[in-house]
Order: sequence, then C-alpha cells, then structure tokens
Amino acid sequence: MFIWAVRDDDIDLAGALMQQHGTELRRLLMDAAERVIGPVTALDDQAQELNADSFALEAIGRILLEDLDAGVVTCTKTHTATARAVIRFTAEILTEEGQDTGEVLAELQHAAAAQAEAACQTACTTAS
Repeated sequence: MFIWAVRDDDIDLAGALMQQHGTELRRLLMDAAERVIGPVTALDDQAQELNADSFALEAIGRILLEDLDAGVVTCTKTHTATARAVIRFTAEILTEEGQDTGEVLAELQHAAAAQAEAACQTACTTAS
C-alpha cells in the first residue's frame, strides 16, 4: 500500500502509513523489494550454462538490495526512496509494453500471497 501511495504521489496516505506501521515499514519495504528484485536477478539453478552476465546480474540485484537495506536502516526518510526504487525497477524491468506498473505490482503481491498460503497449507498438512 505504501508503494502505491508513493507511486501516486499521495503524501497524506504515505504519511499515514508511515505512522501506522512505524519501524515495521522498513521490513515490509525490504520484503517487497526482495520479492520484486530477487527473482529477476537471482542465478537460475536450472540454466544449462551460466555466463558472466548471469553472475553480473545476480551481483547487481544483491548490491541493490544491500544498498536499499542500508539506506532504510540509516534514515526513515528513505522509505520513499526505497518504494520509488521498487516502482522504477518494476517499471523498467518487469513491465511489458501495454502494462501498467500498478498491475505488475498487484500481480506480484497476489503471487506472494498465494505462495504464503501454499506454504501455510503445506506446514499445516505436515504438522497433522
């Protein structure tokens, strides 16, 4: 929700969400960043051949996430910058022609919720 508020330049909603979530917002933003950036830049363990580009892309993703995390830790004002980095990464890398960045972010959010639900169901089944 914070990412959408930043995307829409809704300062009032972004401020309200920062107050509501407090220090938890940092974890939520980094979780969102990892879910958006990680899968795109991670090494593909199913790939037939890994080359220098594969390792460079993985390093870029790792460095970006580390820098975002360091920025979020050092200053709460960087929550907006972290959200904008996720939005820009989504727009530039994940959004195809004719798609809206918001649609892509919503798809990613739904996929993460489905993964969490599946993991919970698996844990509940194995616990029985």
